[in-house]
Amino acid sequence: MKARYLKKRQALQNRLHAITVAAVCIAIAITAAGHAGAADASAPGAKAIDNVGIVRRVQNSIVQIKAVLIVKTTRHVITRIDKPILNRHGKVVTYTTTKTQTRTTTVTTTSGGSGVIIDRAGDIVTNLHVVCGARTIEVTLADHRHYAASLVGSDPRADLAVVRIHAHDLQAARFGNSSRLHVGQEVLDFGAPFNFGGSVTQGIISALHRHNISLTGETDPHLNLIRHEDFIQTDAPSDPGSSGGALVDMNSKVVGINDSIKSGGAGSFSGVGFTIPANEVRFVTFHIIKDGGVIHGHAGFQAATSFVRLHRHGKLRIVDGIRITAVKTHSAAATAGIKVGDLIVAIDGRRVKQSAQLMNRIMFSAPGTLLHLQMLRVGRTLDISLKVAAKANPHKEMR
Repeated sequence: MKARYLKKRQALQNRLHAITVAAVCIAIAITAAGHAGAADASAPGAKAIDNVGIVRRVQNSIVQIKAVLIVKTTRHVITRIDKPILNRHGKVVTYTTTKTQTRTTTVTTTSGGSGVIIDRAGDIVTNLHVVCGARTIEVTLADHRHYAASLVGSDPRADLAVVRIHAHDLQAARFGNSSRLHVGQEVLDFGAPFNFGGSVTQGIISALHRHNISLTGETDPHLNLIRHEDFIQTDAPSDPGSSGGALVDMNSKVVGINDSIKSGGAGSFSGVGFTIPANEVRFVTFHIIKDGGVIHGHAGFQAATSFVRLHRHGKLRIVDGIRITAVKTHSAAATAGIKVGDLIVAIDGRRVKQSAQLMNRIMFSAPGTLLHLQMLRVGRTLDISLKVAAKANPHKEMR
């Protein structure tokens, strides 16, 4: 009886030992997996290292720009003149007059910004408001080489300019397709905020097709034109000095050029930055380099974002589009047969839901380009071909 009891006791102890060993092995395995995960997070190919790789591939294409401006200020000076005269009673009295003089003062100031190398010939794209009115332009490369730059040409409607340096061993940036961007997509922002060259920040694309953004030129009335209205909005921090820098996607491609920020006061960043889409930058820089300036497309109509309710087969369907509100006589739109009240829903097979998309597609199309519009007119679907005309420039572009 005692032998049977001892045998059962030994078997129970063996089972408890086996369970304890198994538990220890599981704990060791879990700990090892945790360490392996932590190691993977810092290993090459992890997200943080990918960003480092993007920076290494792009940073040599970003430059810092310093422009020396000559600013003239005019002020009116009123001088009081006291002249003694004799009145009709023979007494001396003081006759006071004023004299107004205009005095002009010339002040030398500097403007700082960023730029992106677009070809190995030394062409660099930046914002026009960075170099507008500059007497001299200096470019500093990522390797700290300094070069004098000349203005090739500009486009006030897009707030873009191309400057050129004569240098060797330049790395041109790669440009992506900005029409394929999505809200929430991660991006990096390259620039020189407050003249701190080589700076990089991170964020996402907050919105697309932003328009009605009020931008006023400080040194050139050209920048007050009705201009680009199809911005990419991002929350990647961008402060003064980052204008002309690059918004870059996770494929190391430039998808936009920094243009402006929504200031929270004293010029500080408040989480709202606006960049010019890369597709439009590519159009503008091509024509500036080729022709010294840009002739924008024009259609001759006014439009607004709208929608229409369609009742088909007993079902209600809402269709978004751009409603034509006015058509200019003898314009390209009138020739194509576009009428007031038409709702444009697609252009070249791509849906459009905001007027900024349509107007900028026309503005950044070369004169003579044929655009295929799909529209609704009184519930009927129409396909119309629009031949883009040339838009008259009220101001001559700088060369």
